[in-house]
Amino acid sequence: MMRRLLVACLLAAPIALHAQGTLAGQGLGYPPGMLSTRALSLGGGNAEVDAGSTTNPAALGLMGRGGLSLQFAPEWRNTSTATASVKTKVARFPMFIASARVNSKIAVAGSFSTLTDRTWQISQIDTQDVGGTRYPSQLSITSLGALSEARAAVSYQLSERLYLGAAIIALTGNDRLTAARIFPDSAAVARITEERVWTGTGEGAQIGAVARPDSSIEIGVSYAIGGRMEARLGDTLVANAKSPGRMAATVTWSGLPGATLSARIEQRDWSKLRGLGYGRPIDARDTRDIGLGAELQGPKSGASALAIRLGFRSRDLPFRVNGLDVSETSFSGGLGLPFSFGRSSADVGVIRAVRTAGSSREQAWTLSVGFTVRP
Repeated sequence: MMRRLLVACLLAAPIALHAQGTLAGQGLGYPPGMLSTRALSLGGGNAEVDAGSTTNPAALGLMGRGGLSLQFAPEWRNTSTATASVKTKVARFPMFIASARVNSKIAVAGSFSTLTDRTWQISQIDTQDVGGTRYPSQLSITSLGALSEARAAVSYQLSERLYLGAAIIALTGNDRLTAARIFPDSAAVARITEERVWTGTGEGAQIGAVARPDSSIEIGVSYAIGGRMEARLGDTLVANAKSPGRMAATVTWSGLPGATLSARIEQRDWSKLRGLGYGRPIDARDTRDIGLGAELQGPKSGASALAIRLGFRSRDLPFRVNGLDVSETSFSGGLGLPFSFGRSSADVGVIRAVRTAGSSREQAWTLSVGFTVRP
């Protein structure tokens, strides 16, 4: 009987208990956005013309030469409800990119980035009846998983002012959800543990373009097409749906000396994932993401200049909390540090985000660090 109750807790965890742990990690998890550290520091404002982000394949044509990029982004968050406050920490490696130039017109890249991150842990103290005596116990539920996007992309320079791009996408991921109930030694009941492993696979494609109407303006647009997705518990197919599509546009203006301003809007149809729920639909909705950024030229170090970045972002999160929409507002700042005459660089960004759903509130700090090495 006790084991059946624990299995029930596992199945209910994403809906019933998860809200106590985090607002951001509902449903299939938190979407980092597939943005580079530079783009995150700018509120996402430049993403569709940023070769270090994985949203627009045409932007690859803007890179000087290829290289390897890696991003690390730990997050510290504090979630408050009417009855409790919970602090959690998540360590993420949300992006890896390998890129190269084939010739002066063609650039290619392979990347691996996080679409949604579902890492969290919550615990609950209660009492259970054991042989007619009630004992205190602790129920701990841990989720460790993510849904990732593997992308192969190519960009072609059609003319001096126009770049086109396309990419194919494979989605893959899993979630290992573990529930454990722990009793005191006086109960003479061993620790009870149950584990459920969810895996998901899917496919999709991207197309995009970057235009330069004049020397001070860049316009980037992209469109992602969702394909079939499947979800399995163990080896059993339990659900299928479509991966979310997306369309986005960026405009940057560098008409001021030493400054570049950027703005971006994205629309993503996360509601296509509703069918991936087990037992009941995932409470997902379509979202809008708006970002504004300013990049300023700082002091020079040799032939290269330090970049100073500021950003603002306002977006919807895709998965609801007990029927309530979750929204996120963030302010960001960062630095771009070139090394070795442009052959390597480090980007550092700090993001302060506030997420709300009804009376619940979550405050988070994210430190994003990106490294790029060019041969």
